[in-house]
Amino acid sequence: MEGVIYLSGYNLLTGQVTSYNGTAFIRFKPFEERKAAAESVASINRTLMARLNGEIKDANVLVLNLPPIRGLSTSGGFTFVLQNRTGSDTAELSKCCRMCSARRARGRRSASSTAASIRACRRSSTSSTATR
Repeated sequence: MEGVIYLSGYNLLTGQVTSYNGTAFIRFKPFEERKAAAESVASINRTLMARLNGEIKDANVLVLNLPPIRGLSTSGGFTFVLQNRTGSDTAELSKCCRMCSARRARGRRSASSTAASIRACRRSSTSSTATR
């Protein structure tokens, strides 16, 4: 974890402000720095839920993973449009699309890794267009 922000008295789920509520936001280290399985969000959520409910006897503690993008659910996805701006043919665009999908299927799920896939494809499309 990199840091925690506490909101004493505030219930995030209901918007209620009372003395017996509380909310905390935990900021994790970047994904690239969390290599161990115990440092995954799911693992940390399970650990926190067990420890906090075990140690705080007079409370019901919920540990929730907020969506990575405001308005997007934690179980939903996103849509993007891949545009051919290199002047290459549809076969090259299709190759780029498959490359992005394969990279995502290997577990690289961040928006920055998707952008990196697109940049890599753009470079390969540009170089293959130049060598034709």
